[in-house]
Amino acid sequence: KINNHFETSVHGLFLVGDCSGVTHSLSQAAASGLYVGKYLSHI
Repeated sequence: KINNHFETSVHGLFLVGDCSGVTHSLSQAAASGLYVGKYLSHI
């Protein structure tokens, strides 16, 4: 299970792309990676 920022219940462990279970295409997987990268650059 992941939160709105693709972070798991293990602090600092993020699931992005195809392994997140949320994305359904290559473009969505890439976008989730960009989203998490941007999120991590601001925390």
